[in-house]
Amino acid sequence: MDELPAGDYFLTQQSVINAVPMVTFSLGEGERKSISLSEAAVKSQRAGRGFLIVRPYSADGLPLPGCEVILTGAKGEVPRQTTQSAHVSFVTEPGPYRLSVSYPGFAPVTKQVEVKGTQNGRWGTDHQLDVTLVRSTEQTKTEIR
Repeated sequence: MDELPAGDYFLTQQSVINAVPMVTFSLGEGERKSISLSEAAVKSQRAGRGFLIVRPYSADGLPLPGCEVILTGAKGEVPRQTTQSAHVSFVTEPGPYRLSVSYPGFAPVTKQVEVKGTQNGRWGTDHQLDVTLVRSTEQTKTEIR
């Protein structure tokens, strides 16, 4: 079995992007450690997490992959969790945030949104936000459904 090199480490339940450490520890050269986690520690980390998927569309209903999607809260800009095809997801604390979505040739959208908490680490349709961008030459009105 390969050993971890000496250094500082943390364990998390999600990817490294925007990760919340459950346990932090350090290893010295040649040192071995056992880490124990209680079920309560695992559940408490899940309880405080919110999830939001932003799906940008044109007024014609076509997905707009590659949009600049920025979510900002009281602690600053929230790093993206994933970007897949035409949607962007964020994992952060539940609460109010400012969402900005822009794409070249379209009027930008800026709106207050609510990030909802997950239930047992699961998300549903109330964690999804469809954003409609209108071409800059058409109207300046934008819509968020």
